[in-house]
Amino acid sequence: MKHSRLSSIPPGKNSRTIAAKIDSLISPSIRRSYPLAVSHFYESYLKDADGNMLIDFDSGFGRITLTPSREEIKKTIVDTISSSIYCYPTLDYYGDILVEFLDTLYKIAPIKPCRIHTVSSSWEACEEALKLALWHTRRPIIAVLDGCWFGGGIGGITISSKRHVKLGVDLQPMHVVDIPYPKCSKCPFRLKYPDCDIYCIEFFEEHTLHRVHPEDIAAIFIQTPRSYDLTPPPRDYIPKLAKIAREYGILLVDCETFTSPGRCGRWFSLEAWDVKADMYIIGEGFSNGMPLGILVARDKVMDWEPGLTPVYGVIPILAMRIAITIVEILIKEQLITRALDIGRRITKTLSDTVSELQIDAEVEGMGLSIGLNLGYEDAKVASILSLYRGLIVKEYGTGVLRITPTLDIPDETLSDGLSIIIEALRMLVKMKQR
Repeated sequence: MKHSRLSSIPPGKNSRTIAAKIDSLISPSIRRSYPLAVSHFYESYLKDADGNMLIDFDSGFGRITLTPSREEIKKTIVDTISSSIYCYPTLDYYGDILVEFLDTLYKIAPIKPCRIHTVSSSWEACEEALKLALWHTRRPIIAVLDGCWFGGGIGGITISSKRHVKLGVDLQPMHVVDIPYPKCSKCPFRLKYPDCDIYCIEFFEEHTLHRVHPEDIAAIFIQTPRSYDLTPPPRDYIPKLAKIAREYGILLVDCETFTSPGRCGRWFSLEAWDVKADMYIIGEGFSNGMPLGILVARDKVMDWEPGLTPVYGVIPILAMRIAITIVEILIKEQLITRALDIGRRITKTLSDTVSELQIDAEVEGMGLSIGLNLGYEDAKVASILSLYRGLIVKEYGTGVLRITPTLDIPDETLSDGLSIIIEALRMLVKMKQR
């Protein structure tokens, strides 16, 4: 498969019919970029219900790490299902698969010694991280980086900064304070980096920490880059924030649900700042989109008592086996290093295009987690124009086109997808000139 192939302009009649039926039955809270109905995944392509073959630059919001059609992954699934124990509760009993799974995670864990807590989704992992932070520190306040998203549980929504999803549902009796995120190109303080000397950290110290006692803050929750617009913080921002956390005994909790394993060119994106967190929230990227949530914490931090995390019979063995296979492939094929190299190429290509077309846009990100910030209206139009040409690249209401293909996307397919984005940008410029 060398190029996208369209039999009709997507989404076609069949996709629209399926979408209409689902929308009439499913919760109205579910939002999609467009009514595309998918039937197959082949290499780095999605086949829709109308027979269109579309290059996939979304990969399930970046949570599908490797192409699901890979033979190794399919074999893992078939072998596991054939064992007839693929969905048996893994936390009710001990077993060899749990040993192999925990050993695999421990080997790549950024902190050692550590403990590993498994649940059935990254949302739940975030809830457990909140619970552990409050338990371990006995402190009532949570600090979070502004603009980050920590899942759809009540705790995750409460500490997230997406106001439209918080409305009416942030019921958790929890005191949350925001820390300014360093969006340097649009600095709210109208300063310039690096002359500002990371004033947003100074602001947090001088203002927020004067309103609340630092000794009352249990944890600082971070994302690098943040999921809202894929903007990575400056090189010295995270170390300064970590220093404050250490000074006041505050836990540093790194949410890696959109960045690990390897999407940003390292097993965990935080490694780019040479900082180690006290807890890491990771999830479905390890299981290629299958339900899975993992909380990794320093051994001395995960000190809660037996019974505080009741066994629900969570974590199907299938997700564990897929995670083991994913890690093996990433190591064998050196795909994490490749993600970093490809990301630089994409960033340069898009930056050159934006400059050539004189578009008011920003290209930011790390590895294969790249955002093209066009503004809401332009990003929405560019996404649709790309779809009409055979590329899935989405805008999730933030004005940013998210480029998060699988880490094993073939070079030729990647080039084809980039060509479609460039073509869409040229068309966007022409439309504005009319």
